[in-house]
Amino acid sequence: MLGSDVDRARQRFAGSAELFAAAGQSERLADTTAAQGTLELRSGTPEAARDFLEEGRRMHLEQGNRARATDNTMVLSNVYFQLGEITTARKYIRLALAGIRELQDVGRLTLILDLSMAIAMGEGRLGDVLRLGGAAAQRRAKMGGSAPNFVVNTDQVIAEARAALTAQGA
Repeated sequence: MLGSDVDRARQRFAGSAELFAAAGQSERLADTTAAQGTLELRSGTPEAARDFLEEGRRMHLEQGNRARATDNTMVLSNVYFQLGEITTARKYIRLALAGIRELQDVGRLTLILDLSMAIAMGEGRLGDVLRLGGAAAQRRAKMGGSAPNFVVNTDQVIAEARAALTAQGA
């Protein structure tokens, strides 16, 4: 994403947030806030991503929108991982699991497994990477697919784990 595109998107998000707040459209404001967090994550500013996503998650929880709050929680786990806050990343993975259990929404499980796989890779737990990746692939096959993952390149993470294990002679 080009810098000018990011700046333009930030301006549009800010303008939309003002309009939604003025109109009392709290659900749209929460969605816009969380989406801006995703923009910040993709543009390489994880601290700003964290702040927007935390605020979006808070607003979604206030509104009782557990599904959106769970989505925010999943992305926040990755943000905290990128910030080097592994304990917090794990906490958010557990919160997301609790959310999908409460919602009885197994569709999000594959995304949580993907995020858990990325955390395991970052911690050097190569066997766990392959087990989590296998569990996610099996779940996707049972469901006939799942939502796309824009946070983790699972094929790349699995390939890197396999290569590292092969290099270790495992």
